[in-house]
Amino acid sequence: MDYKHYTFSNDSKNDLLEFYKIAKINKPENSIKEEKWKLLLPRNELLIKELDEMQDKDLVDLTINEIVTHTEVSNNSSCISNDIEMTTNNSSTDNIIDSVREYLEADSTLNEKHFDTELTCRFGESFVTNNNIAYSKIVRCFIKHILAPKLFLEHNSEINSLFVSFLNNFAIITTQELGYKLQDVGANTKCIQDNLISLSNNFKQKILKEFMMSTTRIEKNYFPVIDCLVSKEIDGESIQKLIELLMAVSSIHTDDKMLGKLLLKLLSNCKEKLRYFEQQLTHIVNLHRSTWKSKLSKVLNEYIQYNSPLSQSLRY
Repeated sequence: MDYKHYTFSNDSKNDLLEFYKIAKINKPENSIKEEKWKLLLPRNELLIKELDEMQDKDLVDLTINEIVTHTEVSNNSSCISNDIEMTTNNSSTDNIIDSVREYLEADSTLNEKHFDTELTCRFGESFVTNNNIAYSKIVRCFIKHILAPKLFLEHNSEINSLFVSFLNNFAIITTQELGYKLQDVGANTKCIQDNLISLSNNFKQKILKEFMMSTTRIEKNYFPVIDCLVSKEIDGESIQKLIELLMAVSSIHTDDKMLGKLLLKLLSNCKEKLRYFEQQLTHIVNLHRSTWKSKLSKVLNEYIQYNSPLSQSLRY
């Protein structure tokens, strides 16, 4: 079954017929929303024709706010072999949600050019307004395929506001997906930096942790992004993983200014949490050769003195 943006298996035909049937009866009143769904689910005229030829059947009333379950019984339909049965375990609802998720995950389905800022925000706000755990799969796909790419390409009040709304309403899903997506950051990191810099330290810490736990490498493009996320609330697990990754590349990026800036921020803001990594930090700073070298050495020496046994005994 070929569509404008993607291809479906013939096994999906019956589900799509039912979807079109319901959509035809419940035509959206808002033309903007209708255009939005046309982008995601373009009409297939062959299926529409088959739909018109179908005998009338009871409909399942599905809206974003309410799911009405009942058993649909039909003995006269020649177009659909299996009747839809909505049971108390919402299995049919799960099928519909899974179908939408498959649409969003199809490689050829989505491209950032299909979703301008206004469309992205309207689509995203519909999830925030109707916050429902049943839609978590679709929300995850929206973040992965639409919102996260937008954060890499745009920085404006609308996109940033939507981003913060998703963090407030879907914190775990949003931080997980964005943390993983940060591995794909390109050479131009300005937009994603601008979208991250104004976040609370709490959200920065969560995103950084997901980023650190999902990556097995650290690249030059990561330095400015990590610099935006490092704060006093950074957790020990993230620090350990970050320093391990920096140790692996410390001899490669010796002249990188952004690495020097990141190291200085770590030493300046996370002193209390670096006491177990003094040896590794000394090794990294000794190899570093950027314009930050002098300041890094000074701050590191102050840090070592601060944590010396004599200094600690005088303080306590």
